[in-house]
Amino acid sequence: MRNEEEVLARARVANLVGVLAGGTSVELVRPELQRHGLGIYLTEQEAAWFWEDAVPDERERAQLEAMLALGWALGLVPSLVPGGVEAYAVVQDALDDTSLAPGLREEREIRAKLDEIERAHASTPSEALARRRDALRWLLGDDEGA
Repeated sequence: MRNEEEVLARARVANLVGVLAGGTSVELVRPELQRHGLGIYLTEQEAAWFWEDAVPDERERAQLEAMLALGWALGLVPSLVPGGVEAYAVVQDALDDTSLAPGLREEREIRAKLDEIERAHASTPSEALARRRDALRWLLGDDEGA
């Protein structure tokens, strides 16, 4: 299972990718990346978006769902349902706090939530559920993607 620092960093990166994909200028987003020292947590593709001014596809806005799942795992929101703008804002505000010292939920609770998400995705596939699933799999060390 990943540690809190790593999960917090990936949640922040996922948030910034989602915001960038939503049309916010990289010049506005890049300082947040630097302020939190997130450069070492970027994938190769994410680095291109932030440093080479490549533009992420609109579909990358779904990274906000990964941010929400990781924020839930960090205890920043009590629930992943319903998600959406209000839940994003709560997690985004918490992630903006440089003094934040969240604690990860118990592994069994995260695995139970992952199981719930996988069942929901199997019955009604969606990009949002896939991003949440992938983020929790990554957190648990079951998958490389987040």
